[in-house]
Formats: sequence, C-alpha cells, structure tokens
Amino acid sequence: NAVEKDNSLLIAKNYLGVTYIHLGKIEIAKNIYLDVLKQSKNNDDIKSQAMVLSNIGEMYFRQGDYRKAKEYYDKSIIIRYEIKDVAGQATQIHNIAAIERVRGDFVKSLNSSKEVIKICKKIDNNELCIKAYLNIGDIYHFQSKYSNSLLFYKKAYDLSFEFKESELIADSLNALANVYTSKLENKK
Repeated sequence: NAVEKDNSLLIAKNYLGVTYIHLGKIEIAKNIYLDVLKQSKNNDDIKSQAMVLSNIGEMYFRQGDYRKAKEYYDKSIIIRYEIKDVAGQATQIHNIAAIERVRGDFVKSLNSSKEVIKICKKIDNNELCIKAYLNIGDIYHFQSKYSNSLLFYKKAYDLSFEFKESELIADSLNALANVYTSKLENKK
C-alpha cells in the first residue's frame, strides 16, 4: 500500500522486494530492486542504496550464485563504512561469512563471525549475534567438531531464548538436533 501511494518510498520498496524473495518470486523482486537501485542513485539516497545492494546480494545468495552475492555485499559494505552504519557493516560481514562458509573457507568465515559478535555486543544487536553463533556452530558441525558446534549452538539457543527470538530459538534447536543426530545420540 505504501509503494502504491508513494513510489519514492524506497525503504518500503526494498521490503516489498524482500517479501517477494520470501515468496520465491525472484524476478519480481529483482525488478523491484533494480528500480530501487536506480531511484536511490538518482536521488543520492545512500542508505537505500546500501540496503538494496545487500538485498540483491541476498537474492543471488539464495540462488546459489555466491560470486555475484559477494560482489553486491562488498558494494553495500563500502557504503556502510562511508556512512558509519555499524549495524549495516556487521550485517554485511555476517553475509560474507555465510558465503565463506558455504565455499568451505572455514577459517575466514570463523574470523568474520567472531568480528560480527564483537560488533554486535557493542551495539546490542542480539539477533545478528545469534546468527553469528549459528554460523560458527555450522562451521564446526561441517568439520565434525561436535563439542565446539554444540557449544555455539547452545550459545545461540540461550541468547535467542533470553530475548524471545522465536524463529532463532527454532533454528538453534534444529541445529542442536542435527549435531546430536550426527553423533548418533538420537534420543537427545
């Protein structure tokens, strides 16, 4: 409704694109994102530009095109540093850490996730901190380092439970269950 009333509401258009991504309607989202990118450049709306670049990166990540995803995340993080958007910087570092993990570069991904946790503790961003813990747990799980994996998944669970992040509680419990399955501890 907001976009229909005012086509220049770029934040609303960004979120509309995100909604289409979650519905699996990639082409619609892509068209929205390209429109937002064009408008944000024409209007010198740096914040919307950083946001849409990140969203385009997310779109490519979901499609498995990690090279393109990283390209857009890198563009977004440059802007986030320019405008001193610390939360946005942490988000982009986390996104890049996820790419590094799926590419198998566990050392880089681990270091990036640890950087995200440091930043998140300073700015009180619990949701992103939980996601970083989950990423670290994933890294250790992929390496069959189950005790380390369980440690970070439990940190994610505890923090998500403390702050009532229900979706992340579910993600944490699922991750814990997967490790116990890998350890053949099916009752746990």
